[in-house]
Amino acid sequence: MNLSNYIKQRRIDKGLTQAEVAKVLGYKNAQFVSNIERGVAGPPPKHIRKLIKLLDLDKNMVMGILMKAQESFIKSYL
Repeated sequence: MNLSNYIKQRRIDKGLTQAEVAKVLGYKNAQFVSNIERGVAGPPPKHIRKLIKLLDLDKNMVMGILMKAQESFIKSYL
């Protein structure tokens, strides 16, 4: 599972809209959350803690996904 799918599924499970999540994170519209859920952009590090709390994400799973993504990125340059 990738982070974008995990965030989207948890948001849906919690019954929240993209706009509601964006508002909690300090954004005025849902485009920010849409970009994360589509994998266009990753969540800024400063928002990861809020996302974990808001969506009741497993922090170890989030960390594992992020670490795997970084590992793949780094390996592509070696």
